[in-house]
Amino acid sequence: HYTGGGRSRKYFARKHDHILVYSKSRQFRFNADAIRIPYKKGSGYARSGITAKSGKKYMPNQAGTVPDDVWDIPIINPMSSERTGYPTQKPESLLWRIISASLRPPCHPYMPQTPARAAKLFSRFPFPDLRGK
Repeated sequence: HYTGGGRSRKYFARKHDHILVYSKSRQFRFNADAIRIPYKKGSGYARSGITAKSGKKYMPNQAGTVPDDVWDIPIINPMSSERTGYPTQKPESLLWRIISASLRPPCHPYMPQTPARAAKLFSRFPFPDLRGK
């Protein structure tokens, strides 16, 4: 879900993209610890955990929670140096979340600063929007 930008007066604002996940096999990697976000303020679970009917106590992860399947991602500022001029460019924060969830822990200590560098370092990841950029 993208924040910012224009709004329609005739229908709901179209502020999202669908991300499809593919794997060569059923043995895929999902590194939840690499993408945890802080718990929402006021979350009772974040403060003291929860107790199941069985009596088992579930405590919150100190690193935060795994994000839901709808993420708020800020748009790329038109004046940002991150802009490449590609019409469907995605924010680097979105790409890093996807890449980080796919890496074997511990993640690379020197994460590259641009998707172009990431494509070279992590050559097994497809970057279809980088055609010639």
